[in-house]
Amino acid sequence: MNNTTKILLTINLEGGVLTRQDKPELIMWSLNERNLNPNKDWKDGEGLKVVKRGSTKHYNFNPKECKQRIKITKDAYDYFISDEAPSFIKKSTWLLLKENQRLEIHLNSISESLGGKSYIYQILND
Repeated sequence: MNNTTKILLTINLEGGVLTRQDKPELIMWSLNERNLNPNKDWKDGEGLKVVKRGSTKHYNFNPKECKQRIKITKDAYDYFISDEAPSFIKKSTWLLLKENQRLEIHLNSISESLGGKSYIYQILND
Protein backbone atom coordinates (compact mmCIF):
# COMPACT_ATOMS: atom_id res chain seq x y z
CA MET A 1 0.00 0.00 0.00
CA ASN A 2 1.20 3.43 -0.89
CA ASN A 3 -0.20 5.92 1.64
CA THR A 4 1.79 8.97 0.53
CA THR A 5 -0.25 12.06 -0.28
CA LYS A 6 -0.72 12.58 -4.02
CA ILE A 7 -3.56 15.14 -4.26
CA LEU A 8 -4.51 18.09 -2.07
CA LEU A 9 -8.24 18.77 -2.55
CA THR A 10 -9.79 22.00 -1.22
CA ILE A 11 -13.59 22.17 -1.23
CA ASN A 12 -15.45 25.48 -0.80
CA LEU A 13 -18.48 24.63 1.30
CA GLU A 14 -21.83 26.37 1.59
CA GLY A 15 -21.99 28.87 4.44
CA GLY A 16 -19.14 30.22 6.47
CA VAL A 17 -18.03 31.63 9.76
CA LEU A 18 -18.25 35.15 11.15
CA THR A 19 -15.09 36.42 12.83
CA ARG A 20 -14.88 39.49 15.02
CA GLN A 21 -12.68 42.42 13.97
CA ASP A 22 -9.68 43.22 16.15
CA LYS A 23 -10.35 46.96 16.39
CA PRO A 24 -13.75 48.34 17.40
CA GLU A 25 -15.73 50.95 15.51
CA LEU A 26 -16.80 53.91 17.67
CA ILE A 27 -20.51 54.76 17.34
CA MET A 28 -21.60 58.17 18.62
CA TRP A 29 -25.16 58.54 19.97
CA SER A 30 -27.37 61.15 21.64
CA LEU A 31 -30.77 61.26 23.37
CA ASN A 32 -33.14 64.21 23.13
CA GLU A 33 -36.35 65.00 25.01
CA ARG A 34 -38.48 63.50 22.23
CA ASN A 35 -36.68 60.13 22.64
CA LEU A 36 -37.39 60.10 26.38
CA ASN A 37 -41.07 61.03 26.06
CA PRO A 38 -42.32 59.79 22.66
CA ASN A 39 -46.04 59.75 23.59
CA LYS A 40 -46.22 63.50 24.19
CA ASP A 41 -47.60 65.69 21.37
CA TRP A 42 -44.56 67.77 20.48
CA LYS A 43 -44.89 70.94 18.42
CA ASP A 44 -42.43 71.71 15.64
CA GLY A 45 -39.03 72.56 17.08
CA GLU A 46 -39.85 71.37 20.61
CA GLY A 47 -38.12 68.51 22.41
CA LEU A 48 -34.94 68.63 20.34
CA LYS A 49 -32.71 69.57 23.25
CA VAL A 50 -30.00 66.92 23.71
CA VAL A 51 -30.22 65.39 27.18
CA LYS A 52 -27.35 62.90 26.98
CA ARG A 53 -24.51 62.04 24.59
CA GLY A 54 -22.18 59.13 24.48
CA SER A 55 -20.26 56.61 22.43
CA THR A 56 -20.28 52.84 22.16
CA LYS A 57 -17.62 50.46 20.94
CA HIS A 58 -18.89 48.05 18.30
CA TYR A 59 -16.94 45.10 16.92
CA ASN A 60 -18.07 44.33 13.35
CA PHE A 61 -18.13 40.78 12.03
CA ASN A 62 -16.36 39.71 8.85
CA PRO A 63 -17.47 36.65 6.89
CA LYS A 64 -14.86 33.93 6.43
CA GLU A 65 -15.41 31.17 3.88
CA CYS A 66 -15.77 27.62 5.04
CA LYS A 67 -13.34 25.22 3.38
CA GLN A 68 -12.50 21.57 3.79
CA ARG A 69 -9.11 20.24 2.83
CA ILE A 70 -8.61 16.57 2.00
CA LYS A 71 -5.39 14.68 1.34
CA ILE A 72 -5.82 11.88 -1.19
CA THR A 73 -3.29 9.05 -1.30
CA LYS A 74 -1.37 7.69 -4.27
CA ASP A 75 -3.44 4.46 -4.15
CA ALA A 76 -6.69 6.42 -4.39
CA TYR A 77 -5.26 8.49 -7.23
CA ASP A 78 -4.31 5.34 -9.12
CA TYR A 79 -7.85 3.99 -8.65
CA PHE A 80 -9.41 7.29 -9.80
CA ILE A 81 -7.53 7.20 -13.12
CA SER A 82 -7.80 3.42 -13.66
CA ASP A 83 -10.01 1.67 -16.23
CA GLU A 84 -12.47 0.64 -13.52
CA ALA A 85 -15.56 2.79 -14.08
CA PRO A 86 -17.64 4.15 -11.18
CA SER A 87 -21.22 2.89 -10.89
CA PHE A 88 -22.76 6.11 -12.24
CA ILE A 89 -20.91 6.04 -15.64
CA LYS A 90 -21.02 3.48 -18.45
CA LYS A 91 -17.81 1.52 -18.91
CA SER A 92 -17.57 2.39 -22.64
CA THR A 93 -17.87 6.11 -21.89
CA TRP A 94 -15.32 5.83 -19.07
CA LEU A 95 -12.70 4.20 -21.30
CA LEU A 96 -12.90 7.12 -23.76
CA LEU A 97 -12.00 9.70 -21.05
CA LYS A 98 -8.49 11.00 -20.43
CA GLU A 99 -6.85 10.51 -17.01
CA ASN A 100 -7.43 14.10 -15.86
CA GLN A 101 -11.13 13.87 -16.84
CA ARG A 102 -11.51 10.65 -14.84
CA LEU A 103 -9.82 12.26 -11.85
CA GLU A 104 -12.05 15.35 -12.02
CA ILE A 105 -15.19 13.19 -12.17
CA HIS A 106 -14.18 11.50 -8.91
CA LEU A 107 -13.17 14.80 -7.26
CA ASN A 108 -16.47 16.38 -8.33
CA SER A 109 -18.34 13.45 -6.82
CA ILE A 110 -16.47 13.90 -3.52
CA SER A 111 -17.18 17.64 -3.54
CA GLU A 112 -20.90 17.17 -4.23
CA SER A 113 -21.25 14.51 -1.53
CA LEU A 114 -19.86 17.00 1.02
CA GLY A 115 -22.14 19.83 -0.16
CA GLY A 116 -19.37 21.81 -1.82
CA LYS A 117 -19.98 24.76 -4.15
CA SER A 118 -16.65 24.38 -5.92
CA TYR A 119 -13.26 22.79 -5.48
CA ILE A 120 -9.63 23.15 -6.48
CA TYR A 121 -6.97 20.49 -6.43
CA GLN A 122 -3.23 20.19 -6.68
CA ILE A 123 -1.43 17.07 -7.85
CA LEU A 124 1.83 16.61 -5.96
CA ASN A 125 4.92 15.27 -7.71
CA ASP A 126 6.26 11.88 -6.68
